[in-house]
Amino acid sequence: MKLKTLVLSALASLAISPASNELQAQVGPSCNFGIWYPYVSNDGVPPILSFAGRGITANFINGDIDVDVLNSYDVIFFGRDGMRNEQIDDIDLVLQWIDGGGGLIGESNALVYDSNSSQGEDWSTTLGVVAGVSGDSNGFDNAISDPTITVSVAHPVTAGLPASFTLTGDQAQEISSAIDLGNNASAIEVATSDANPIIAANYGLGRSVYLPTAVGYQGMDWNANPDYETLFLNAVEWLCEPGGPQVEVPVIPPVPTLDSRMLALLILLVSTIGLVAIRRIN
Repeated sequence: MKLKTLVLSALASLAISPASNELQAQVGPSCNFGIWYPYVSNDGVPPILSFAGRGITANFINGDIDVDVLNSYDVIFFGRDGMRNEQIDDIDLVLQWIDGGGGLIGESNALVYDSNSSQGEDWSTTLGVVAGVSGDSNGFDNAISDPTITVSVAHPVTAGLPASFTLTGDQAQEISSAIDLGNNASAIEVATSDANPIIAANYGLGRSVYLPTAVGYQGMDWNANPDYETLFLNAVEWLCEPGGPQVEVPVIPPVPTLDSRMLALLILLVSTIGLVAIRRIN
């Protein structure tokens, strides 16, 4: 009788076991995204209403970047002229925050121009070393129209984008910006805006993304630019993830699986063997 019970239990487990081998999607922790955009007259902002769909909470940062602000956000966006219009008390503190795992996204001249020079003070370091970008550092970008975005490499920042697309409308772009591996050897050109690089880089445990084109020049029509919106959302989402040096992940051969027809035949075979065994037991 013990053998009969074991056989019946085995058959029952086969009958109710799910045939699918798919993994259930895991929802990651939310990410706090701060938009630092102390503009006077420009009204273009990131696509703030779209972040919730990526598990990202977006809020505007008013005033200076200080310890309390840095401790409140996982990723911070430095908009175009923000660093020139609003002083950062301690740029080294920002570097420490990124080095410890923070994410920085900057556009146009925000990470190129040493804005504290306009306030009569020098920084001991600059954010170009974070983003791996350099430029003429004169504090001015250029008005352009309809730049072409071209994907350079497959990367999480460029996921889901066509090979190239037009960023429709009047834009502001830092046309002197260039990737600078001397500033940051981990920097990668993931795409270009006309001739200027869109750069993704690691910095310590943190990450950065540099966008040469600003969203703040005469506003940004996000409805007319869904691909650029995807690019921007991808960038923030990538910055929300843990950074640090890239490591090679060993490729593990997939475990052989059975399709539904083969699984049904196997269950039928085991059932037949089980019934024969039960009859012999009786």
